[in-house]
Amino acid sequence: MGMVPYAGLSFYSFEYLKFGCMKYLPGVTCKKCEKNTGGLVLTVPAKLICGGFAGAIAQSVSYPLDVTRRRMQLALMNPDTKHFAKGMVSTLTHIYKEYGVIKGLYRGMSINYMRAIPMVAVSFSTYELCKQLLELDTGLQVS
Repeated sequence: MGMVPYAGLSFYSFEYLKFGCMKYLPGVTCKKCEKNTGGLVLTVPAKLICGGFAGAIAQSVSYPLDVTRRRMQLALMNPDTKHFAKGMVSTLTHIYKEYGVIKGLYRGMSINYMRAIPMVAVSFSTYELCKQLLELDTGLQVS
């Protein structure tokens, strides 16, 4: 349940940020590439920045589902936490009621950012560079 929104939102965010860079900051974030739609591609630093922000956005939205999954996995190891093993919605609600948003649903998020943002930035940059090496279109039509 957590991977579908994370993956979908990360790709959407990356493409949205890429479009924004190509439309509003082409002189700073792009270089010419006549093979691509629009004739531009993002520079490597721009790819890393867009990928990092995309990872941060996707993690911010999907992180409560990851916390819920971990709580459910560990629930039966301790008799005091068995109430976390009654289903995803029940666990999510219980975490929110017992601990709140910051100390419950987003607990450990800062450490997760330190792991996820560089990982997603490098992943999207590598993805775009591989597409360019294979001479696939990575540009966008911006008007």
